[in-house]
Amino acid sequence: EAKPIAPLAADPREAELTLSADPPLTLALDRRTSTPRLGRASATPRSYAANEFVPSDRRRLFTKLITETDLTWKQAHRALDRCLQCWDATGSLDTITDYPEFDTSQFHTTRDVLQAADSSYHDLEATTLPDSTDLAVINEAGLSPLDRTILPDTYQQVSPFTGDTTSLPQFHVFPSTTAIVDALITQLDAHTAEAVGIVLDESSLLSPLVESALETAGIPYQGGPGFIDDPDVRTFLRLAEAVFTGSDLRVGELRPLVERLGIDLNRTADHRRVDRVAIGPAYEQFADALHTGTVADAIAAYERAADNALTHLREECERLGLLSTPFTPQRLTQLRYYSESFDIPVDQPNDGILLTDGAATSYVDRPVVFYLGLGDGWAQQPPDRPWVDPVEHVQQDLDRFEILLQNGQQRHFLVQASQADADTTPCVYFQDLVEHSVESFSDLPHITHGADATRESVGTPFVAPETSDTDREPPETISQSTLQRLANCPREE
Repeated sequence: EAKPIAPLAADPREAELTLSADPPLTLALDRRTSTPRLGRASATPRSYAANEFVPSDRRRLFTKLITETDLTWKQAHRALDRCLQCWDATGSLDTITDYPEFDTSQFHTTRDVLQAADSSYHDLEATTLPDSTDLAVINEAGLSPLDRTILPDTYQQVSPFTGDTTSLPQFHVFPSTTAIVDALITQLDAHTAEAVGIVLDESSLLSPLVESALETAGIPYQGGPGFIDDPDVRTFLRLAEAVFTGSDLRVGELRPLVERLGIDLNRTADHRRVDRVAIGPAYEQFADALHTGTVADAIAAYERAADNALTHLREECERLGLLSTPFTPQRLTQLRYYSESFDIPVDQPNDGILLTDGAATSYVDRPVVFYLGLGDGWAQQPPDRPWVDPVEHVQQDLDRFEILLQNGQQRHFLVQASQADADTTPCVYFQDLVEHSVESFSDLPHITHGADATRESVGTPFVAPETSDTDREPPETISQSTLQRLANCPREE
């Protein structure tokens, strides 16, 4: 049985600082701080050491590598990823070259660049809290060896579990992903969006279906598509790839791409090669910019044709030093690789339903949580790295999964009965949570719904429960800092 966020926040209430490896939990604990203070009451070790809300320096370090070394983009990304993982998992960057498979010139070069570069990893390595700090640590087992370098000799340990056990709720089993989404949307509206969290596998079909359904219903949400999912960025990259394909490209393959440029091609020409058909001046100008211009020229040509700004793509290309370079097939390959390898921040709504990935989080700070799918994608596979203990990794991820399933005061589990005429396989961790074999969701407590599932068949519309914050005694005075936060964002108070 996992502790809910409210009592978990109460355990270290008097602590000067609370550390946890889980960023959503630290944010939730910060929201429940009732006393005026300077700085955060709860943080991850790296965010505390770097004095950043969410440290994110991988992209900056990658740019440093490709501009200061002879490494290719793929070499730089692979070496950077492995070096940072090893640094976090062992507490020392130098350890990476102790492993024979990483004792190469690429990794020596990357290690040397990282040693000289400012980063949140260096900040954490150089920070140790004094013994006088009244510190609480939630789920110490989740801290990495690098995280632990910040800890003083004495601190309060807080377990995320109560020590008791609890039972699984009933699963609502549907015949298809469409039926799951239809049943979900009937339970939601814009007025209750702030009370709802939805957990799913972001790599599954459910993710785009849910996002599309929420947009169609006019229900706000956060945590949706990222940089690479932006329709104009995606179209720009795919259209550039189509242009470089050359004479083998057929009109039928090009039509869905140029529709975003306002070009409607005749379907009777689908079988013809593109170079034998007049596509239109907007396409011709874009293709000419790709063949003869710079990256900036290609972006500008697309913006004129689509009448939409590629602001984020332009900013990333400028940061990488690419705007003034020729747009070549190799450059396109680099841009696609970069956009798919890095989490590039984009402006997203900060209100509405919270969407989150079932394999990447433990805590969802919402009173009502819907769990969709609960299949294989909810478990993290142990990385094949010499510094990773597979048994320890699986145990920590199992703990994360158990905590995740117990978020919210109301929990609704919506799953699919079968796919491609075979029973859907539940997440492997269910084998550890019950005392019998689990091969399908019918082996767990469940209710089966037909394709015509409605609001009534799934359950009555939920009433968003009051959060624990409403149980506080009304304050007699309000500090200047609290008043400022209240003025800036009343919802968070």
